[in-house]
Amino acid sequence: MNLCPCGYVSDFKHQCGCSEERIARYSRKLSGLLLDRIDLIIGVLALSQT
Repeated sequence: MNLCPCGYVSDFKHQCGCSEERIARYSRKLSGLLLDRIDLIIGVLALSQT
C-alpha cells in the first residue's frame, strides 16, 4: 500500500501534492482488523526508469 493517494510521499524525484488531511484519510481506509494481520512493513525505493 502506498503511504498516500499519489504514491509520491517518500519519493526523491517527485513531489507529493497530498495534504496531511488527505494522507490521514487515505491511511484510515485500512481497517484495524486488517492491520492486525500485518506484522511486517518494509520501505523500498522506487526502481529507476533506465
